[in-house]
Amino acid sequence: MNFKSSVIAAALIASSFAASAASVNLGSVTFDGPEFATFAKGNLTGGFDLFWTFQLDQNSNVSSSVTSQINGIKDVDFTSVYLTDGSNIVAAYQNKGTDESEQWVLNSVALNSNVTYQIHTVGTAYNKAGFAGELSVTAVPEPTTYALLLAGLGAVGFVARRRKSV
Repeated sequence: MNFKSSVIAAALIASSFAASAASVNLGSVTFDGPEFATFAKGNLTGGFDLFWTFQLDQNSNVSSSVTSQINGIKDVDFTSVYLTDGSNIVAAYQNKGTDESEQWVLNSVALNSNVTYQIHTVGTAYNKAGFAGELSVTAVPEPTTYALLLAGLGAVGFVARRRKSV
């Protein structure tokens, strides 16, 4: 009888892990202008694998962070936070926080335009806890911008040299 109870308990535990492993799309990040976006999720209890999607209008450098704060008995413990292009992991966030306040940080990563990216958060939440994140976008200059800069510097150098020789 004891062995049968152990097998049933193990099956229930395994099925609870399988149920929490499914990724849930929570929609797109909310851009508060062209260079800043936010995302958040609250009222979580149990295991979670959540993601938000976003696209960029131009090639950009992206930095991001995800933060949870213990509020009484509410707590979020992240297992991992990472950025994908839909099928491949592009970059992993690094845990820079403490037990009291987890902060996962993604330092500047170069991303291409017109690709659907996903920010994945995986972990366990207790007592309807929540977390929030932010995404900062800095445009990467196009190659023509650099060409114009070099042409302008060349023109300034040409004028300066011409003045010296006169």
